[in-house]
Amino acid sequence: MEAILASFMLLTAIIMSVAVFDSSLQAEASNERRIIASMVAESALAELRDAVNTNMTAARSTYDGRTWTLPEYSGFEISCRVGEAKLAVPCTVLETQYDQDAVFPQPTGRYLDASSIKADITVTWAEGRNQSITITEYVTSFAAAGDFDLKLLLPDGSPATGATVVTIAKDDIQDFSVRAMSGGQEVQDIQFSWYVQALTGFGSIYTVSRDGKLCQYQNAYRNFDDKIKYSPGACFLVVTAEYQGREAEAKVKIENEP
Repeated sequence: MEAILASFMLLTAIIMSVAVFDSSLQAEASNERRIIASMVAESALAELRDAVNTNMTAARSTYDGRTWTLPEYSGFEISCRVGEAKLAVPCTVLETQYDQDAVFPQPTGRYLDASSIKADITVTWAEGRNQSITITEYVTSFAAAGDFDLKLLLPDGSPATGATVVTIAKDDIQDFSVRAMSGGQEVQDIQFSWYVQALTGFGSIYTVSRDGKLCQYQNAYRNFDDKIKYSPGACFLVVTAEYQGREAEAKVKIENEP
């Protein structure tokens, strides 16, 4: 009797060992397919990044809703969804304190909403029932800019030239703005910096929008005692920016009236 019981126990142990071994093999095979799917997804993202570096607008229309496979891994189907990306600078927690609908000179939140796209890459494969993984990435163009230029716009909206002189009365405040251009197209999501370069006189930067795109200049300045002072004469209002490794500068001559 004991021998029969021992035989059943041994048989049960063998069957359980085989089941565990089979499950282990299946899990290993499943993990291998998941690793392959991750590699396929990364390959699809690399393809999308190259397309964005060439032309972001064309890449967005081409890849949004696209489904395809790689020749080497035909059993893994790739699908892509491309949407808008709105990134707070420096972070969402800090930027939500500002009203996005505020009108300059009131401060508004800083968001990059034109220089990146949000890509969701999903890879699906058959394994009993369909399995899938999804990788999400914010993609932007890192292609080197062939050219980069700034256009400083006067209060009437026209671009300043080398011969432009803006005369500003004492205590007056004038609005200026700037546009960044590359490849004949306006570049968005650029951070601009303004300063005054003194010649025979100078005024001051009254206020600047948080992205630096808008600037107010005043024919006056404050000294270290916080008293308003005046320095009649000429000066330059200068704006600078950097894009894809290139720097640009634009300026306009201002005549500060006494």
